[in-house]
Amino acid sequence: MYIRIPLESITHKVLALAFSEMAHTALLPIMYSSPIHAGGLSLTPAQTGLILGIVTVVGVILQLTICPWVTKRTGPRQVYIVSVMFMALSMPPFAFMTMLARKADSVTPGVIVWLIIEVLTGMFAYPAYCNS
Repeated sequence: MYIRIPLESITHKVLALAFSEMAHTALLPIMYSSPIHAGGLSLTPAQTGLILGIVTVVGVILQLTICPWVTKRTGPRQVYIVSVMFMALSMPPFAFMTMLARKADSVTPGVIVWLIIEVLTGMFAYPAYCNS
């Protein structure tokens, strides 16, 4: 007896999330380091590296500790759905950060708030990879 696995459906879902996550990850350093007049935040390489380093460490801790517990408790399908939702929510803060930075011609506390929202929502897309 053979079990039929819908490999094509699973592959498309994982590839769609992976493409979105890669686009998000590629935008981060570009957005952070570009000049404000070009739509970025004019952060220094050290500031950009610090932010990305913190995100990486917290993401690893999330993947190793919380992700398995949540997956066992809610199931892989629910974790995947929530992760995709968070990935979608991680894109709009880019526009808000750009708008606020251009208006003030600097990085203001409002921009920092949107930066934190963007980083947190993007980080919560990672648990989907625990289930793929």
